[in-house]
Amino acid sequence: KSVLYRRSGLWNARPRLHLFASYVAGLEEWGVAPDAAANRGAVLPPVEARQYEIGARFDLTPRLGFILAGFDIRKPIYGLRPDSIYAPVATVRHRGAEAPLTGQLTLTTTVVLGANVLQARISGEQVDAGIVNPVAPGVSRFNATIAFEQKLTDRWSIDTYILYEGARRRDNRSAAELAAVPFGYVGTRYDVTLAGAELSLRAQLVNMFDRKGYYATPYGPLVPVTGQHWRLLLTTRL
Repeated sequence: KSVLYRRSGLWNARPRLHLFASYVAGLEEWGVAPDAAANRGAVLPPVEARQYEIGARFDLTPRLGFILAGFDIRKPIYGLRPDSIYAPVATVRHRGAEAPLTGQLTLTTTVVLGANVLQARISGEQVDAGIVNPVAPGVSRFNATIAFEQKLTDRWSIDTYILYEGARRRDNRSAAELAAVPFGYVGTRYDVTLAGAELSLRAQLVNMFDRKGYYATPYGPLVPVTGQHWRLLLTTRL
C-alpha cells in the first residue's frame, strides 16, 4: 500500500509578493473498462497521481492578484494491452506553467483572466516499441480563460465566461488533431428572498458562439460539443 500525503509552504517575501510550493499525492478514479476490451465493464482500480507546484503571487491591489506558477503532474494511465485487457500500460507526465489574474477590479466587478501552456508526454513499453505516440491525446497545449461578473444592483448581476481550448491529438497512435474550440457562456443572476428562503435565479446562454464539433478525450472516445441552448437554474441555501 502507498502512503499518500501532501506538503505545502508559503513565504511572504515582500508585503505584496508571496512565494509558494506544494507537493500532493492522491488517488484518481478511472471508472470501468470500455466495451472494446476483453474485460469490458470491469471496475478499474484508482491510480496514484503526484503533483509538484511552485510559484509566486503578486498583489496588484488588496483585492486583485496575479499568479505565475509551474507544475508537474505524473500518473499511470490505462489502455488496451496486446491481449485486449484494459489495464495500466504507461505513465503520463504533464508539465507546464499557468498565469491567472483573479480578483475584483472594482467593488462591483470581478474578473478571472488566465492562460496555461502544457506539455503532456507518455512513457512506457508501448511507447518504446513504437506502438503508442509519446504525445498524450485529448490534452490541449494551450488554454485561456476570460470571465467577468458585474453587479448591477445588490440583487442583480450579469456574467460572461469564455474558454479557449487549443488543438488536441485525436488518439495516441497517430498525429491527427482536432481543431481548437472557443466556448462561451453569457448569463444573468437575480437573488431574491421569499418566505424567509434565499433564492437565486440564473439564466444562461450556453455555447454562445454556436460552435460545432467534437472534443478529443485522454481516454479515447470523442465527445460532441454541446449545442447552443438556454439554461435556467433556481437554487437556494438551506
